Amino acid sequence: MRNDKLTIYLAGKMSGLDKEEYNGWRKSITEDLIAYARSCGSNVQVINPADYFDFNDMERHLEKEVMQFDLNMVRQSDVLIVNIDDASDSIGTAIEVYEANRLNIPVIAYTECGIVNDDIHPWIENCLSTVQMNRNELITYIRDFYMERYI
Repeated sequence: MRNDKLTIYLAGKMSGLDKEEYNGWRKSITEDLIAYARSCGSNVQVINPADYFDFNDMERHLEKEVMQFDLNMVRQSDVLIVNIDDASDSIGTAIEVYEANRLNIPVIAYTECGIVNDDIHPWIENCLSTVQMNRNELITYIRDFYMERYI
């Protein structure tokens, strides 16, 4: 852990999805994490890459700029949460997961649908620290194993 604030990066597929599809789960997880942090006096920062770029209007930004920005945010994080639903064809998600794993940043995967698809590449699967089967399990896991250290 790097400082007095738990920093969590939210990874998951964005390309080919509309803003509600790639941002909806991120917003609700952020709200859940911040609500719990406030209730117990914990200090948390949740990094949602969708807060920085509009992925439906990429004419103003180069893909390289977005990639460098997102990977820099991954490197500054203490934990990476990855939504593995439909992530098997997302190269950006794969690179974020790999980078976090390479730097020994825990990678916590979860699924909104409660089913882990069989099409996750074995290399990505080997980068995951744990898989939580739903949002409640995910929030409980973060709370119990990470957040309480920042009270």
